[in-house]
Amino acid sequence: MTGELAARAWHTKFEQQIRDLVDGVQTELDAAIAARAAESSAQAKRELSEDLNQRVRRLRQAAQRDALFTSLVDSSAPYCQRAAVFTFQEKEARAEAQRNLGAETVAFPAQQGAAFLSAIETRDPVVAASSPSEISPTLASAAGGEPGERAYLFPLVMRQQVGAILFASGAVQAAALELLCEAASMRLESLQLDTAKATELPKRADLVQLGSPAASAAPTPKAWTELAPDEQRLHLRAQRVSRVRVAELRMAHREQVQQGSARADIYRQLKTEIDALRQQYRREFVDASPTMVDYLYLELVRSLANHDERLLGPDFPGPLV
Repeated sequence: MTGELAARAWHTKFEQQIRDLVDGVQTELDAAIAARAAESSAQAKRELSEDLNQRVRRLRQAAQRDALFTSLVDSSAPYCQRAAVFTFQEKEARAEAQRNLGAETVAFPAQQGAAFLSAIETRDPVVAASSPSEISPTLASAAGGEPGERAYLFPLVMRQQVGAILFASGAVQAAALELLCEAASMRLESLQLDTAKATELPKRADLVQLGSPAASAAPTPKAWTELAPDEQRLHLRAQRVSRVRVAELRMAHREQVQQGSARADIYRQLKTEIDALRQQYRREFVDASPTMVDYLYLELVRSLANHDERLLGPDFPGPLV
């Protein structure tokens, strides 16, 4: 009997040792899996970032307007199912390049697309229903899509005018598309300046301002028509660079932007990054021109704080000029 009890005790102890060993192996395996998943996630983010950078570089290398529009539509492929670049002539919207639309040619009277008119008026991205009343019966039919699907419109802005609009629908990743459109806007404006129209003055008489209290308190800038051509080009470049850098900041630190917006302390959340942008902007533009406007500040208010300077927080130092 004693031998039987000893055997049972030994057997129980052996089973416990096996369970401990299995638990230890499982713990190590779980840790290895978690580490591999984190590594894979980081690798995926690096690959996505590099892919996006390559697409931006291709946009900046486009030699002609048509090639730029085609490149933009092609570059949008990982970030939406359907895309088209629309231009506007004689009150008609026409697709200059398109992908996965159910028609070879898509054109419609601009007034039929309320969302397009809103994007032109505000010069900001617009999200709307993919309905005939919002994007026109013609485009709604060509785009198809699932019931309740949303349409995204990203204006390509140059000289404060909308030169084209990227339409996107189906599994849209808005932040990536907005960054691509910022790069395309810069290239479109550069191509425009390379033509005979480079010396043509914008229709607006004065420099653009958001009208926030801090901005209006700054010294009144010279009228656009009083600036020399080199000064005008520097202002336009400052605007383009500000849009791209803030878009890159928003994309790289999306969670901090959301948290900062909810807590009204965006600057505190991104102090290091914003300070670096401000120093760079001062060196490149403010120190280079006595007429310079702080377009970086305006873009931070518009893009990060949704036109509400208070969301930047009480620590934000304000405009550079």
